[in-house]
Amino acid sequence: MELPFLLILFPLVCGAIIASIKNFNIRKPIVMISSLLICVLTVYVVAIYWTSLPVRFSFSAEWLDWTMFGLEIGMAGIIAFLGVKYRNRLAVLLAVIQVGLSVYFEATYHGTIEIQSTIVIDQLTVIMLLIIGIVGSLIGLYASGYMPIFKKEHPEVKDRRRYFFFIIFIFISAMIGLVLSNDILWMYFFWEVTTVCSFLLIGYTRSEEAIRNSFRAVVMNMLGGIAYMLAIIALAANTGILEFDRLPMGSTAAMVFPIAMLCIAGFTKTAQLPFSSWLLGAMVAPTPVSALLHSSTMVKAGVYLFLRLAPHLGTTIPGYITAFVGGLTFLIGALLAVSQRNAKRVLAYSTISNLGLIVACAGIGTYKTIWVAIFLMIFHAVAKSLMFLTVGTAAVGVGSLEIEDMTSLITKMPRIAIMMFAGICGMFVAPFGMLISKWAAMEAFINVHSVVSPIMIILIAYGSAATIFFWTKWMGTLIRERNPHARRGELEKHVSIEEFISELVLTILTILTCLCFPVISSWAVEPYLVAAYGHSFGLSLNNVIIMVMMMVMIIAIPGLLFLIPWRHRSSIGTAYMGGRTTNEELSFEGSAGEAKHVQVHNYYLEKFFDEKRILPVGVVLCIILLMVLGGASVL
Repeated sequence: MELPFLLILFPLVCGAIIASIKNFNIRKPIVMISSLLICVLTVYVVAIYWTSLPVRFSFSAEWLDWTMFGLEIGMAGIIAFLGVKYRNRLAVLLAVIQVGLSVYFEATYHGTIEIQSTIVIDQLTVIMLLIIGIVGSLIGLYASGYMPIFKKEHPEVKDRRRYFFFIIFIFISAMIGLVLSNDILWMYFFWEVTTVCSFLLIGYTRSEEAIRNSFRAVVMNMLGGIAYMLAIIALAANTGILEFDRLPMGSTAAMVFPIAMLCIAGFTKTAQLPFSSWLLGAMVAPTPVSALLHSSTMVKAGVYLFLRLAPHLGTTIPGYITAFVGGLTFLIGALLAVSQRNAKRVLAYSTISNLGLIVACAGIGTYKTIWVAIFLMIFHAVAKSLMFLTVGTAAVGVGSLEIEDMTSLITKMPRIAIMMFAGICGMFVAPFGMLISKWAAMEAFINVHSVVSPIMIILIAYGSAATIFFWTKWMGTLIRERNPHARRGELEKHVSIEEFISELVLTILTILTCLCFPVISSWAVEPYLVAAYGHSFGLSLNNVIIMVMMMVMIIAIPGLLFLIPWRHRSSIGTAYMGGRTTNEELSFEGSAGEAKHVQVHNYYLEKFFDEKRILPVGVVLCIILLMVLGGASVL
């Protein structure tokens, strides 16, 4: 068996084995070993093919085509059945439409289209495989330690951990298959598997809220699935080509409609406006699911599709509209994150925002913006997965997901707080990669001689300003001392070794990814750009030197704090209260003689960045853009 097919099937086999083991004490090490083996196998496959990229594989088998078709019908049947059970008529209707389109395609075009390369491994595929294999495996390891704690914290939820891990490993398998697929029809199959997996995982607890949010997710992603199938039918009818690397270049009449439909499919998967609500609703799922959906799978499926389509977008109408939708999503997501007090909602909106910037870069489609998009994807995957995992651990420790309840986390849970700090730095602090990538995005858009350029620069500038604001608030909260006499690390006793190891490895990866920024660019990203565009783009030597110097300072200066004995470190001190006497706990006596505590809470600016006012504006604007996209593609 060829290694790429083994890589696709291996997580599926691991999931099946885990699902068959009832004893938790036996199942847990199997989950850990499986996660490790997936990671090792992924790295091994990349190492084997690295020197001979791109590598192509052709696999044509009648039985496999019919098996995939049968599984697609089966997945639609599952959604339809659950839609009937929970009285969601829209889900049932969309499942029927999707099945109808699939049946029409098979009846009309089956066996008439020749596929030369079913699987292609190039530099972009390698980057995606490493993200899925490494980050996905670490999330699986984290889940093996987190889920027993989740069960204790939620005794009302039926113990379905075998089912949980089975779906997790199917998810990883589907994502590997998706990024390896050069055959657009194969990608569609794996695309739908990720839709069903996310549907089942979001509804894991089977609470009323979980069921409602899972159906919202599946309905929006099925809309994308229908658009994807319409694109396949149009490509088969107009071009007879269903391979990404053979799609005709240019904005020909035969290509506008299918590219537009694929863009709509990408919008739903990446949770761009007006489809963003499903990703916010996904926060009801256990923390490993949130991390998996937001970092290494699901939303990255949409990002990967946009990156594959980028050479076909550029100055086309679908390209411009994709850029505008992404830019608006970036700005509005960042603004809405400012007003959020719930840590998971901040992470959700920041994810939507960052994905918007990636989509905007893909929409412009130049080699410079694609360089930016790939690096934004890499840094987001690593840093955001770290943030989700540490937030899940911290929430169990402090008993809340409210950011204000994480005040003094540096004292209560110092190891978790430091790792969370690293994740936040990775999102916006110079010279960590996200900030460098946003700077490069500004430069790339300045060099785009188009009407889109000034608008996109404005959106990026204001969105980046909001990003700095909400991350800085969170960072300050972690180190703000509320009770200087609190016992250090008192809330870290519950943290499992699996959680700590996965978070520590992700912290190291976040730092190493930033340090190895130039190496990643020269070894993987730039060769891909040369192959796809005939041009390359990267940081100058002077910028690389400055970046390394800043990185050394960022690592060294906080490290010096640990040389000072803990007992000699000064506390925050007292605050000036207009003549009122305050003590070390920052308490003071009010006018009526009542003891009060100094609090700083009013920096969420809900009045200015209210969801109920801002979100509908973004949704309406993006719906108008999608209507223009649909109309232009038909005409």
